[in-house]
Amino acid sequence: MNDHVDEGCNACAGRESVDSNQGSVNDDPRTSAHKRSHYCWVVSAACTTAIFICIGLVTNGFSMYLPYIVESGISDSDMSIVVNIRGAISLVSMLLVHRFYHLVSARVGIFIACLCTAAAYLLYGMAGGFPMYVAGSVLAGISYGLGSMIIISEVLRRWFAKSFNLSVGMAVAGTGVATIIMPLIVVRAVESFGLSTSFIAEAGFIFLLSVIVLLLIRDSPEEKGTIPYGTDEGYEPEAKVVYRGKTDLPRPIWIRFGFICFVMGCIGGPGLVFLSMLFESTGSSAETAAISISIIGVIMTVNKVAIGRFIDKMGTCHGILLFGTILIVGLFLTLFLTEGDMVRYIVIVLTGIGFAMMMVCPASFAKDIALPGQYFDTVRGLEIAYVFGSFIFALIPGTLDTLTGSYVISYVIMGVMLIVSLTLMVAYYRNHPKKDAATV
Repeated sequence: MNDHVDEGCNACAGRESVDSNQGSVNDDPRTSAHKRSHYCWVVSAACTTAIFICIGLVTNGFSMYLPYIVESGISDSDMSIVVNIRGAISLVSMLLVHRFYHLVSARVGIFIACLCTAAAYLLYGMAGGFPMYVAGSVLAGISYGLGSMIIISEVLRRWFAKSFNLSVGMAVAGTGVATIIMPLIVVRAVESFGLSTSFIAEAGFIFLLSVIVLLLIRDSPEEKGTIPYGTDEGYEPEAKVVYRGKTDLPRPIWIRFGFICFVMGCIGGPGLVFLSMLFESTGSSAETAAISISIIGVIMTVNKVAIGRFIDKMGTCHGILLFGTILIVGLFLTLFLTEGDMVRYIVIVLTGIGFAMMMVCPASFAKDIALPGQYFDTVRGLEIAYVFGSFIFALIPGTLDTLTGSYVISYVIMGVMLIVSLTLMVAYYRNHPKKDAATV
């Protein structure tokens, strides 16, 4: 991602003004610019597809294969190592992502990240044992780190002067799509064609999607001869970004929002992964738990878009506080899951709505607190905090279940942590009300 790619927005706006003064064939140059800027929605769709590949298929999509891999002879402990290696490589890749995008453009880098997922699935399909799964896990971790919301939100930041959070919500919905559609596809494919063939076929499918992403995505509006969405309506595009690997934000702000995003990662990662165990440990059958998770996936996917729109209209603090409060209620209601199906239905709805906000948080916070030209490095730091939280807290639910015989205690702890983080967030925005301005 070269530094020059963000330049030209003012020049594009200037050309519109010149055309108007010289009697352009368009009666209303602003209308013409508005129509051309609508390519941003194509870019948004490409970003959603990239997130589907680099996060959805790397995590949720792959988890559907785990029971079949264990049946093939790989032990549960070995598969835990494979998953942990992927998480560790993801973190390392995020730490180095700014250096990577100094060397390649966003478009090429995202394409490479998508290809890493395809290559990972190809290695899984060729795997004859533990080492090949490790090799595939390394590539999957690279894909997650290089194709994560760090670079996707940066591309969207360039394209959307207006409705930025909506575009982010649409992008992270790609992970929900993987949660909804992959279970049925994987089960039918593996049972019909076998584990190896299913992996290889999916690798081919991922490759085709990767090519589509490459064909559609563009680093910036200038490459299409247009302007950021909303610029013609008076919204200001963000300042040009320089990638240094650090920011000039005051340390107290870093600590505050780093902790908040760490907590979001603790909840948004393990909180979803262990939901099936939570439902089964409180009396639900395996089938009922699976259906519950699928419903939560559908609710989350819809609400990831909804929260982005809400934040654009009402501001980050109001949006996160609303969805966070709903989630807190759902987390504490897990204490009563043994009381019957009605409680479970309520928990499904509330957690489905609340969990939707997690992946939106780093990009939305970064948009508010980043200093001019430092958005990329700011969102990079917050995303690393998010993934680190997910990586660390993944060890807690299973451990507490061993000690207490229940997964419920972990979800209550998540609720307490979320109260603390939301309190910190509200305190900041109360002291800096201009940071919480709506963008629609």
